[in-house]
Amino acid sequence: MADLVSKGLIMRVLVCLCLSLLATAASATVVERFDLSRLVKTADLIVVGEVLSSAAAWREGRIVTTVQVRNDAAIKGAADATIAIEVLGGEIKGLGQSVKGMASFSPGERVALFLQRAPSGAWRTVGLSQGKLRVEAGLTGLSLVRQFDGLSLVEQRDGAWTPVEPALPAKADLTDFLVRLNQALVAQPQ
Repeated sequence: MADLVSKGLIMRVLVCLCLSLLATAASATVVERFDLSRLVKTADLIVVGEVLSSAAAWREGRIVTTVQVRNDAAIKGAADATIAIEVLGGEIKGLGQSVKGMASFSPGERVALFLQRAPSGAWRTVGLSQGKLRVEAGLTGLSLVRQFDGLSLVEQRDGAWTPVEPALPAKADLTDFLVRLNQALVAQPQ
């Protein structure tokens, strides 16, 4: 009898463990990993700038936020002095919607952005939050910081999607990153 109870207990523990793992996996958006070369190739526009403002609006039953970014330096492509980027999610009158892994922006934040045109004509970050790096000032100079909260990355290996770590470092010296970025741009076919 004690053997049956312990087997039943083990089964319940295993079921709870499986359910908790499913709940953990469901709290992130799963997307294919972009390395620097692929970010550069996919992006129609690469800029460094400052977030000026954001405004959320209802569009086709969901909240979409338009973020205005001042274009301080266009590294790839041509852009106006101010760029409007669309992000799914936002908040209107206390009601919020969010998409895990979507890039988030704060006014005054300095950013490096890998952007592509959506079919609607709007600018969007490449690979969700993979296309946005925050510029931070530190004791040793400027750094780029990635923020992939809510994002699970995968790549295809032997015909199966496999979880992988981010290709970009968590933090990189801005000057070193720009050198690597230039190398990736030069390596792109015209």
